[in-house]
Amino acid sequence: MIQCARQPGLAQIWEDILGFENCEFYIKRWPQLHGMQFEDILISFPDAIPCGIKVASCDGKIILNPEDSYVLQEDDEILVIAEDDDSYAPAALPTVWRGSLPKDFIGPKSAEKILFCGWRRDMEDMIMDFQL
Repeated sequence: MIQCARQPGLAQIWEDILGFENCEFYIKRWPQLHGMQFEDILISFPDAIPCGIKVASCDGKIILNPEDSYVLQEDDEILVIAEDDDSYAPAALPTVWRGSLPKDFIGPKSAEKILFCGWRRDMEDMIMDFQL
């Protein structure tokens, strides 16, 4: 809720991802991707966005945004955001030209002024989120 107040449009993104219109989350096992690193899996789906792994060796624990070096194991499943469960499939790895970011990529933060209206019992936790 706090991040949605700070970043216009974020609430719409959450609604699109977690609602039942547009794209949704899907988990599926792709045997042809076993042994690949997650950084390669990220670019293997032209019609979906891989965002996590359901790790079989950890009793099905889902890891969101795993390390790029994570190697997909035999019974692991891939969590993606896609239009429909039959609208995506992995393709051959595309050629990617790696570049470098400018050194001054992160700009200085400017001061924010936020008005809280009303009170909740978890307000202290919300205020602590602002300090991050």
